[in-house]
Amino acid sequence: MIRPPINLEYIGVPVGTILTLADKDRVSVVVVQQYPPRVAYEEQVLSLNQAAKRAYDTPDDETIQATLYWRYEGESLWDHRMRFEKHHNSRFQDL
Repeated sequence: MIRPPINLEYIGVPVGTILTLADKDRVSVVVVQQYPPRVAYEEQVLSLNQAAKRAYDTPDDETIQATLYWRYEGESLWDHRMRFEKHHNSRFQDL
């Protein structure tokens, strides 16, 4: 299933939040824009994908799912989004 770009505001990730790379704890970015998400990495404002590709030295033409790599409060942005959507969708099903 194709999902739209992650909206950090929608899932409760505020501007100024520090995200860390899953397997490289010393690599971090700061959220500067929630949608579309932009982060400060090495003194540049980049998308989550661009920042992850630079951190992993991945070629620009390769596709990655950056939300699997960036962590917020101990979980990947992907997991955080899934948990958030599951919780909020289940609340609406009860109405």
